[in-house]
Amino acid sequence: MNVELLTISLHHSFKKNENLAHFDQIPAMGFEVIVLSVKIQEGNGAPLRIVAVMNE
Repeated sequence: MNVELLTISLHHSFKKNENLAHFDQIPAMGFEVIVLSVKIQEGNGAPLRIVAVMNE
C-alpha cells in the first residue's frame, strides 16, 4: 500500500477493510453498509464488524 495514502487515511480516521467474507454475495446496488469498530486505547488498529443491510 502507498505509505502516503495510508498516512492520510489514518489521519482522517478512515477504516481499512481486509479479508471480507461473502463479499461476492452482495448485489451491486440496493444495500447499506454498516461498519462497527472497536476503539482500543493507545492502539493503532482494531477489528471491524462489517454488515450489509439489504433494502427492501
